[in-house]
Amino acid sequence: MDLDPEDFNPHKKKDESRGEDQGAGQGADNTDTAERVKKVVPLDELLATTGSRLVLGFLLFCGFLVGVWVAGVALHDPDTCWLLALGRYIVQNHQLPTTDPFSWTFAAQAAQGQHFILYQWLSEVLFYLATLPAGLVTLLLLCAVTISTAFLSIPMSFVVRREAPFVKSALVVILGMLSASFHTLARPEIFSYLFTALFLQVVHSARAATLSGEKKTFPLVLVLAPLMVLWANMHTGFISGMGILGALGLGSLLALIIFKAPVKNLFLSALIALLGCAVAALINPYGFGLYAYIPQLFNMPVNKYIIELQPVFSPGVMPTPDLYPFLLLCLVYLFLIAREGLAFVRPPRPFTAERKLLACELLICLIAGQVGIYNALVHRRVASFVTLILVAEIIALLSLGKARREERAAETPAVKNRFWTLLDSHSLDLWRAGGIYEMAIIALCALAGVTLVSFRIAKPELPASSNVFQAPFAAVEYIGKNQPPGKLYNDQQFGDLLVYYLPGKPKVFVDTRFDMYGSRLVEDYRLIHECEPGWQKLLAQYDVDWVFLLPDSLLAEQLKKDSSWKCLYKDKYSLILARQK
Repeated sequence: MDLDPEDFNPHKKKDESRGEDQGAGQGADNTDTAERVKKVVPLDELLATTGSRLVLGFLLFCGFLVGVWVAGVALHDPDTCWLLALGRYIVQNHQLPTTDPFSWTFAAQAAQGQHFILYQWLSEVLFYLATLPAGLVTLLLLCAVTISTAFLSIPMSFVVRREAPFVKSALVVILGMLSASFHTLARPEIFSYLFTALFLQVVHSARAATLSGEKKTFPLVLVLAPLMVLWANMHTGFISGMGILGALGLGSLLALIIFKAPVKNLFLSALIALLGCAVAALINPYGFGLYAYIPQLFNMPVNKYIIELQPVFSPGVMPTPDLYPFLLLCLVYLFLIAREGLAFVRPPRPFTAERKLLACELLICLIAGQVGIYNALVHRRVASFVTLILVAEIIALLSLGKARREERAAETPAVKNRFWTLLDSHSLDLWRAGGIYEMAIIALCALAGVTLVSFRIAKPELPASSNVFQAPFAAVEYIGKNQPPGKLYNDQQFGDLLVYYLPGKPKVFVDTRFDMYGSRLVEDYRLIHECEPGWQKLLAQYDVDWVFLLPDSLLAEQLKKDSSWKCLYKDKYSLILARQK
């Protein structure tokens, strides 16, 4: 075999191998460079990714602010005093009272047919139990978690379910929190807020599923009826849950009749859920008596003296500034329902199944929003509940608008506002990735806000004093040590303090439970307090022996001029006078 001498040339082998290695290295370098070029992130993508994290951080900060706000305002209402007092009574006696244990006047009203109904007894028990671990601080923690969940966590879940524009929807949720901030007190309403949000979540989930073409509807009654059992024992706001289901049923029925929309399952589910919840609400200590009591609660003649039960717009009276966010929320809803309604009818299109489902969604949204706004304008107290409904409907309308824009963009492709599209997409994905933990994190942020205020800024007291009401703690302490004999006539809010701090000793003439006392007694109280004609006769008729009043009240001024009354105690917040025998 002939061998080429160059085959044995080591230099040639080495040079060839070096060349092959260099070629391979150059190829690898070129590949890495290409990959690095491909991995360059566009600026708008980078900004959107960063922005989504800022949006998430801002929402968590809002949860913290909810805790700060609750710690600052939740205990300003003296009503919390008798709520805790009744809760304490129920826990300590292991039963519901059959008559009022704190007043001496209610017995006469009961003899005339006035019923004693603790329509929020379970809330009162929970409030009292919440104070056992760490007093008022843990009560505030309960309020903060409940309110942040109802007005922030659950509404953001609407955004995820509807896949609505995230940033716009988040701004609407924040506006909703501001709209309800005028009534975030330690009262049973906070549990109604939570149940309202839960009902809306279940109902909107069913609506979204129907709109997407799903033929089967989850049986709403399986979730909502058990919730209604709890709700009916915690607050009369359970009626708003019936209203939500009523709007769902009426809207789907109209769509079924007028547009022949394929929503029969949705209508039947709403109807069954409404009937099931109506029956579930009867599971309370008073049965149907609870339903019968509600008209009395909202239609008492003396309600005209309660500001929070007045209409938002009254002759010669402008809405107070704390209602401005709610009015703005109403305007946003009205604008969006008008926009989506016009987009639905212009231009005319064939009534496909998808269009019929869209018509059903718009009808339900229209009924729920319009009825809610009407009720809120009639009774401003209802505005907080309607806020949750409007937020949910606005998110639904934003979702419809987003779907319409995406459909139009598919027909005429154009890249516009890519940053905002990416920001919404990344924010939605980031929030969705958190899942149930987002709710827990927001709750923790709210707890942090309460803790900061309660331990670093101001120790909670009940009721918290303000420019509107200064609690007469020194006078209550005086009464506890030197209680005058006989029957007491007292300022209504002073009665709240006595009920809580000196339960039943003394028994009060009246407190802020006007619905319990009834119109006749409350009207007598007002006539005496305002010194209207016949007040002296009424005072004698009730055989009052001593009074506990604001020092500058009309009755106090009149009694100070009467030599038959002597002053037992006086400071700048209160006055105690006793009739001389």
